[in-house]
Amino acid sequence: MTNPQFSRAELAAAFDVFEQTVAHAAETKDWDAWVAHYPPDVEYIEHAMGTMHGRDEVRSWIRKT
Repeated sequence: MTNPQFSRAELAAAFDVFEQTVAHAAETKDWDAWVAHYPPDVEYIEHAMGTMHGRDEVRSWIRKT
């Protein structure tokens, strides 16, 4: 398996999209697009809530916040 190489510009652009998605989700309370940034089998570690497994658990948690 090889590690893909991304330029700084590509990484910055991807992070900008992520930040815009978060901002939109926070305004609209529609977190589906944000959750879609993660793979279906995500293990999401939230410092106060612990580890969530899969998009459905993450979506359920973020909708309550």
